Amino acid sequence: MIIIPKKKKKERLYEKHCAFIDEENIRCKTIFFGTGKSKFCKLHRQPKFRKIIDRDKIIAKKKATLENTANFVINHKNTEPIEITRKCDCCNKLYTIILYHSTFIYSKYCEEHRNEWKRTFYLNNKV
Repeated sequence: MIIIPKKKKKERLYEKHCAFIDEENIRCKTIFFGTGKSKFCKLHRQPKFRKIIDRDKIIAKKKATLENTANFVINHKNTEPIEITRKCDCCNKLYTIILYHSTFIYSKYCEEHRNEWKRTFYLNNKV
């Protein structure tokens, strides 16, 4: 049996501008030859620049998750559980939350409206 190696397709190289933008919003002015998917020059493909490249994606992802959830963040340094009273964002009824040590995410709604379906039903039937 004879094994014939497959020829690899040569990807076409295009002249591209590096898409790297640093912390001071200064764009890299390097022109390089890369394939269709490549965005960054050889210098900015190094792992140490990954945090800067993904900075905007990470911030946008965190913001979207906080806005789209039924939770909010309370930053506190309590070592003991503490009860606080809050107004429900749906019906303005008072409810209590217990703040626990090392827990920062809590519900925006009272026990009756924690379910998304119950919130929409309440808001649609509110007179």
